[in-house]
Amino acid sequence: MPAPLRRRLFAIGVEAPKEGLGALAQLAQRNGLINEATQKSVAGLVALRNLAVHAPGRVSAGEALEFVALAEATLYAITAGHVERNLQAGVGNIRAADVESLVAGRHIDQLVEAATAPDASPVKQRQVAVALVRQGRVSEAVRIGMVMENRAELRTVCKEIVRRIAAQPGDVTQEWEALERLGSRLGRPQRRDVLDEMRRLGVEPRMSWAAAQTDA
Repeated sequence: MPAPLRRRLFAIGVEAPKEGLGALAQLAQRNGLINEATQKSVAGLVALRNLAVHAPGRVSAGEALEFVALAEATLYAITAGHVERNLQAGVGNIRAADVESLVAGRHIDQLVEAATAPDASPVKQRQVAVALVRQGRVSEAVRIGMVMENRAELRTVCKEIVRRIAAQPGDVTQEWEALERLGSRLGRPQRRDVLDEMRRLGVEPRMSWAAAQTDA
């Protein structure tokens, strides 16, 4: 868990201390990266961890489960806060590893909600959608793509889906359905670029894309 906090502090030019997680959390709160509730959650994690290390016989099964639940919730608060902040224009990029952490922690709905918010940057929307496609979460990427106003960024998402189709040996129905929906939001130049990517990778166009290749 210290790694996400160190990355966020580094991103704003603050040198992270060599001390433990508690000191990191206090510094992150002072710099506005996490709120007081998250800082206190981290402090609680540190206390539970110290209890488990120094007095293992006093830690019950219930306390162990509490530690796991608190760790998951705290990591989500740290990672989600970082992603939501970076979805704005003019700040750092969205890290694929952060998206992966949120998906693994079953917080994908919150991630998509943040990425489809009116103030989300088109570039950051594309970064999240591409990361989701690479993880096989194509339907969630489509939810983001359907609100993207920037056709150039949406084209990049579609090309990533084409790459996934080219790399998939099995059923790719979901991917083609995604391209069908997102393709309707592209202009002719962007559709031509996506078709070029299909040709480059040896992907035979389907659905409306098959007809579109004669117009490209």
